[in-house]
Amino acid sequence: MSSLVVRKCNTLSDLLTEYVALYGKENWALSTYEGNVELIRNYIEPLIGSVKLSEINTRFIEKFYQRLLQTKAVSNPIKGNKREEYITASTVRNIHKLLRNCFEQAIKWEMIEKILVHTQQFQSINHKKGKFGQQIH
Repeated sequence: MSSLVVRKCNTLSDLLTEYVALYGKENWALSTYEGNVELIRNYIEPLIGSVKLSEINTRFIEKFYQRLLQTKAVSNPIKGNKREEYITASTVRNIHKLLRNCFEQAIKWEMIEKILVHTQQFQSINHKKGKFGQQIH
């Protein structure tokens, strides 16, 4: 009889891998899955994937969001995005939703004790200035 091995997640990258495998594959539509994996691969993994979960707090995530707004967007020939464009507030919102849900799942799985990004809320999309002073369309 084989035993079930539960992997220990030390870094954000470890947690995201577990999250996509256990939650994403079962709960996301194909387009959502592809979009979320791209966000992880292009923006989360390269910037903060190696950070230990014990080092992540709300302040850390806030700085990450600010850094994202100063990061050039990954080129996407299908959408026509150019490398000179910066990540939009809309993309940061999508990354926020993804991370928030990831941390909420980690709590349910008893991997972490508190929600790290729960208090990071964005204003609704109304042609107002967003949380980071960027014009939202």
